[in-house]
Amino acid sequence: MLAVGSVINLFTGFAALMLFAQDQPMGSVLAVHFAPLPYNAFLLASLWRHPQSPAAVKWVGLGWFAAMLVV
Repeated sequence: MLAVGSVINLFTGFAALMLFAQDQPMGSVLAVHFAPLPYNAFLLASLWRHPQSPAAVKWVGLGWFAAMLVV
């Protein structure tokens, strides 16, 4: 979850920064930045539903998801 989600977030964040630097509309920039949100929510839900996931891993995943929303 952390590796795949982070790579996707880095890619879309970089693309959003490029759009912002080119003076594109803020709606487009935000749409690209938050595009991976549904997939990241799916990854988090999958992690929480997996019966063998330790509690610490679940909480780290939740923290990563919250950090992804802020950054």
